[in-house]
Amino acid sequence: REAVIAANNNSGADTINLQGGTYTLTIAGTGEDFAAMGDLDIRGNLTLNGNGSTVDGNDLDRVFHILNNADV
Repeated sequence: REAVIAANNNSGADTINLQGGTYTLTIAGTGEDFAAMGDLDIRGNLTLNGNGSTVDGNDLDRVFHILNNADV
């Protein structure tokens, strides 16, 4: 979540490299578009290198919300 928030605060394209493993979303909530709670809101172009990772929405929300016609 912190990496997505940091990427959203940078202008231009960003890259996030995840270590292998499972990342479980644990902060419930809806109705905001800045990745603070619920799904991970992606607001700009982003390359996400999973390296075998799984992002688990934990039945809280969808996992990703792509905004602003961002390329992911």
